[in-house]
Amino acid sequence: MRGIFFGSKAAKYVCEQRLGSGKVDPGREKLVLDMIAARGQVTRREVMGRLNVSDNTANRLLQEMEVRKLIQRKGKGHGSYYMPA
Repeated sequence: MRGIFFGSKAAKYVCEQRLGSGKVDPGREKLVLDMIAARGQVTRREVMGRLNVSDNTANRLLQEMEVRKLIQRKGKGHGSYYMPA
């Protein structure tokens, strides 16, 4: 049986990869902020297209930026967009 022992470096790595490490790529972050500065707002789909990233990656990036108070989310579901905080 294969498995990961809790407390090991491997377990920590897997956990960080699955849940996100809380680290944001400064280049991607700057591009998102530049997009918002140019248009006043940005959607998750626009971030996906511009950065060529998956839906999950765009969500994680935007959520981490929101937690850090760099941007704020407006609306819910399909109509949501992000603005400067």
